[in-house]
Parts: sequence; structure tokens; C-alpha cells
Amino acid sequence: MVSTHGEYVASRCLRSSLPAVLVLVCALAWAAPYAAAQDAAAQETALKPPLSVLWTFSMGPDPRNLLAPVVDGDRVFVSHGGKLYCLDLQTGAKQWDFALKAEKKDEPTPQIVTAPVLVGDKVIVGANDAKLYAVSREDGKKVWETRCSKTIVPNPALFGDLLVLAAGEMVYGIEAETGTPKWVCSLAVPAAWGPVVYGGSVYFLSQDGSIQAVDPRGGRFRWRSGAAGGPRAFPPVAAGGRILVASGDMLRAVARTGATSWQVELPSPIGAAPTVVEGTLYVPCVDGSLFVLSARSGWDKRRGPIKISEPATSPPLVDGGKLMVGTATAMVYVADIESGDTDWIYRCIGPDQLLDEGAEFGIYAPLVKADGMVLCMTGDGDLYCFSSSALDPVPPRFSDFKPEPNDTISSEQRIKLSFVVTDDGSGVVADSVKLMVDGKPTRVGFNPVTGVAKADLAPLDDGVHLIQVSARDYRGNEGMDEWSFLTDESIPPVEETEQTGLRSNTRSRTGNRTTTGLGGRTRTRTR
Repeated sequence: MVSTHGEYVASRCLRSSLPAVLVLVCALAWAAPYAAAQDAAAQETALKPPLSVLWTFSMGPDPRNLLAPVVDGDRVFVSHGGKLYCLDLQTGAKQWDFALKAEKKDEPTPQIVTAPVLVGDKVIVGANDAKLYAVSREDGKKVWETRCSKTIVPNPALFGDLLVLAAGEMVYGIEAETGTPKWVCSLAVPAAWGPVVYGGSVYFLSQDGSIQAVDPRGGRFRWRSGAAGGPRAFPPVAAGGRILVASGDMLRAVARTGATSWQVELPSPIGAAPTVVEGTLYVPCVDGSLFVLSARSGWDKRRGPIKISEPATSPPLVDGGKLMVGTATAMVYVADIESGDTDWIYRCIGPDQLLDEGAEFGIYAPLVKADGMVLCMTGDGDLYCFSSSALDPVPPRFSDFKPEPNDTISSEQRIKLSFVVTDDGSGVVADSVKLMVDGKPTRVGFNPVTGVAKADLAPLDDGVHLIQVSARDYRGNEGMDEWSFLTDESIPPVEETEQTGLRSNTRSRTGNRTTTGLGGRTRTRTR
């Protein structure tokens, strides 16, 4: 249920009881970047699941990188750590990178803290060394740099030929062509996010939760709304003549006068900034709910949320009647907005992640659609490019068999059987995972987050037992494998805690992982 109050009338609803881990997930995701409104008319090709991996590009773990990639023509520009990358959109091949450098040897390398802004033949980023950098779009060579008062606040925005940005409590209007400041003004409270350019003004979310408005034509401070208590807010978005701010379980709409128009209390903490499409808000929550609300009133347009199985922690991508979202467990979901059915799930596996483990870092950056492809950045520093047309000829693979092949165990004990199913192309269809024990179908449970399938078997008679497993990916490729082990009554039974504790994993963290992409080609990533 969604509770709203319009024109200052408050209404409360019961909050969901959440596990502590989801609260921690929400805390990590509070720093997610704002998602710009999506223009559905600009989407040339509708999102059509299932998708497959076309390519991946690994930049190294950085869970603090919550910045969306920017696509222009056949290139992708990505801010990550101390580098700005330019990649080929079709292949993921690196065209160039621009690396920041410390001014002194004993100082840490500066980090880029804003998404790229494309202006003419330049790409502009801000860093935590209080500098704004412009580099050539063609070769990544530095064109100019401008020092500001403090760390640049994500994310600068264009207003005409000016780049408007905040650095602490100062707001700058900088000439994008030359990097020359044209005006500077002061905010009442240091900015946390912004600006959002809307209706002739630029709006900043303050560190105290208030909204501050500035006239970008001459750098004049206009007003500051009332402060909002509670957890640190997400970046604001503009829709329905209002500036929308999500914080904790509250979604607040601030009019262009600074007054609060309405606010909504959701049953669960919000997991990322909402996405705005044609006057509709798509709001992700950490209990796996995705609400569809009116941008003008906050009313629930769908009369109930879309539900997924994991905490939704990225601004949703909405296109062609589908909703695509990343989660705190590094899963990507595509759901049908009308029916709420899940059409596709993909598990992103980090470079240092064991195949039978859940992801250490989730997905918090906005998903970006371009030319029929979708770009997804994980906290592990992997940029995935998904496409409906990417080929996937390779079926799911199986590993980490327990009991291990040719092992001998007691015939007087229950057997904790397990195996891992992975598919780097289009993902494993969860309900396709099947198990046969000595030719008989046996119930098996599959966890898409860890890739582990498990079955609890009653004691088996003495002898050799054949285990056969199968699974299908979203492109219809079916994989199969089998192994056998021996049971013998002469072997004493093992305590359950000892049996589950004798875990053996032969895949080293320093091994390689091969990703299948376009045309069945493979790419090996060294760990």
C-alpha cells in the first residue's frame, strides 16, 4: 500500500519489517546518482527480453562508483576511480583513457566523482581534488582544467553554453568551451546533489535534505525549501512541475516556489532515485517492490507494486512496457509493467567472486539504453553491455559437485547434494534446473543469487549412484552433466555439521573466467 498526503496533509501507513541487511543495503545505496527523466519517444528499439551479454569491460572493484555511463554515437564514456574511459559501443574495446594524477608524490590519486558531460568536442568531469577537467572527445588529451573551492558535487549540468555545478556551498557557472567561470554564488547550505535544470532554474539537494534554487542566468540565489529529516536523500529528479526527492521511505514533491506539494510514505525504504517517464514515477524499494506513481499527485497508478525477489537498488530503466532494474545482489531483472511478471533475470558475477557465492557489491548506477543495447555498471567495476540480438550458443555449465565425483560416503546418513549452475550469456532459467538420482526425478531447489542448486536426499542403498543434472538458459540452450559417487554401510556416518563443513572448492580466486558474447566469441578475464 502507498500512503500520500497532498498540500501538507500527512497520512501514515504501516512500515514493513525489514531484515537488518536490507537496511544496510539502503544505507549503501543512499549515495546513488540521480537518474534523468527518460524520453520514451527517443527510444529507437523497444526493450525485448531475453537479453544476452554482448561484451563486458572490467575496471576493478569500486563500489563507490555510482555514476551512469554516457553514450554518444558509437562511443561510451565512463567515469571510474581516477580514470575516464572511452569505449567502443559495439565491442567494448577501449579507445582511450584519461588518468588523473596527484600534484605531489605523497598524495593519493584524485578520484572522478561526476558522470561525464559531453559538450561539443569535449568530455568534462569533476574530481575530489576540487578540479573540473575537460578532455578531447577524440583522443582523451586534456584541454583545460579549472579549480573550484571544494570537491565537485555530482553531477554538473548544462544550461545553454554554461556548465553549472556545486562545490560545497558554492555554485559556479563555467563557460564550457574554455573553463572560465562566468559567475559564482553562495548557497545557504552545502549541496549534496545536483543541479537539476528545470523551468529556467537549477535546483540542488542540500546536505540537510532541503532544495535550493538558483537562477543560472546570472548566478542569483532564489530560495531554499524546508529541510527534511531522516536518512540522506537520493539525488532529485524533476517531473510534473515539481522537484522530487526520495529519502528513507518518503518521497517528497517540492513546487517551484519551494513549498511542499505532496509526499508519499512507502511501506519500505526506497532503494534508488525514481525514474520519470511521461509523468509517471517508477520507484524502487529495498524489499523488492517497484511502485508506479503519478508525478503530479503521488497516487499509486498501478494499485500495487511490481515485485521482484531482491532489493531494487538502481534507478529503473523503463522502455516498451518493460521495467529493468539492478539489485543489491548484482542481479538484473526485467519485468512486465502491466502484468508484473518477471521476463528475464541475469546474475552478474564479479571478477573475484567464487561461482557459488553471492556478489559482494550490488548494482546502484542507473542503467542506460542506447541503440537497442543496455549498459549496466556493477560495484565490482564491470560494465556489462546487454542486447536482445547478441548471440548465445553456449548452454549453462555445471561445477562444484557435492558429494564430489567418485567420493565414497556412508549409506546410513542423509546426503546434502549440491551443484553450481552458471551461464554467462543470457542467464539461467531458474525453474529449468532439474535433478535425476539413479534415473528418478528428484526435487531440487535453485538459488539464482548464488547459482547453487541443493537437494536433501534420504540415505541411499550401498552401491554406485548416478547423478544427472540439466538446466536451460533464456536462449533455449540446454546443458547437461552427470557424475557418480559410492555409498557403503561400512563407512561411519558423518555429523551434518561436519558434512556441510567439509567444503571443497577447486576454483581459485586467481583463476580465469570466460565470457561468451557476440557470435559465440569468448573473452577471458584474468582474476
